Amino acid sequence: MSRRRATTWWCCTRAASSRPGRSRSSRETTGRRSRCGSRETRTASWRHCARPAPSATRRTTTSSGSSSGTAARPAISSPSPCRPTCRSGTCSRACRPWRRSSPAPSESPDPAMPIHDQGYARYAGTRRPPGRAWWVIGRNGIRRMFSSKLFLLVLLFAWMQFFVRGVVFYLAANFPQVEGFIAPTPATFRDFFDSQAFFVFIVAIYTGAGAIANDRQANALPLYLARPLTRWEYVAGKLTAVMAFLLLITWVQALLLLVLQTMFTGSLEFVREHAFLLPAVTAYGLLQSLVAAITIVALSSLSTSARYVGVMYAGAVIFTGAMFDVLRGVTGSSAWSWLSFTASQQQVGDVIFGADPRYDTPWVVSLLIVAALIGLSVWVLGRRVRGVEVVS
Repeated sequence: MSRRRATTWWCCTRAASSRPGRSRSSRETTGRRSRCGSRETRTASWRHCARPAPSATRRTTTSSGSSSGTAARPAISSPSPCRPTCRSGTCSRACRPWRRSSPAPSESPDPAMPIHDQGYARYAGTRRPPGRAWWVIGRNGIRRMFSSKLFLLVLLFAWMQFFVRGVVFYLAANFPQVEGFIAPTPATFRDFFDSQAFFVFIVAIYTGAGAIANDRQANALPLYLARPLTRWEYVAGKLTAVMAFLLLITWVQALLLLVLQTMFTGSLEFVREHAFLLPAVTAYGLLQSLVAAITIVALSSLSTSARYVGVMYAGAVIFTGAMFDVLRGVTGSSAWSWLSFTASQQQVGDVIFGADPRYDTPWVVSLLIVAALIGLSVWVLGRRVRGVEVVS
């Protein structure tokens, strides 16, 4: 039997088994359709099979007993025990390639096969240098704070002193009558930082109270640290978001005041006479912002409530300051300023600006208190910022 005849004969047997009266499952029906083609093709195949075979014809006798000829009646043989093998490109439309073979390697991979052979490939594109993850966290924190209208109102009030001192600098530069009273000096910039201490306190609570506390409340620390992100990069990102706003209301404003003074006078004489002023403004602005930022972020890692963190920070600032004021009133000496980290910070600021220290405490002791506060905050962050919290 030729290949075409064998192919057609196999489709005919499938068509014969699908005649009315034979119920077949959906799987068998689907297999029949996929192998025998469309309905028209199956009909053509059935007609092709219905042609009489030489060995299957017989004579019929009329009622008169004479032979009336030969009537062709189809002789449907039993299905072939073996199915035809269709080679690629030689199958007719009535039969599609079918062969019982082992599954493809992709369907049943070898357990010993390497991972990269199962569809994985190494990334061959450009990679960013490591150490940028902290900036992503800090940028998202800054963007989130700028979306708050209440916080923008707080920032507006924090810039009021800058506008007032800008007007004073303008009057001192253009009206000689009042120049002797309101002319800027290095002490003017030192007092500017003291006046901004209240807004540093407010902005630190607003931006840093929920820096880590909100992530701990949402149990997001394991998710952060499960990625290629170290805990110190995570802490650096949180500190970046807080310090950005603290520097905006301290160091940036002080630098802009220096620029305004130069613009209003039309010369660099003030900057030349006080050359130490630029590094002093930069150093104390960074110190004031760093102490407030790292303290509030460390307290934020101790709790899951931003409100509770704000209360703890306010209590630490107010209580230590009140304790120092009480002891100074009782003893009549300001040597107890080391009890208040705010007073210790102010003592260090006086030394940075070249002014006389305002308290009897040696400035080295005040510097050690500030350094101890920063070190304690770093230790707390190292203990509390973990992907998995160990409960003893």
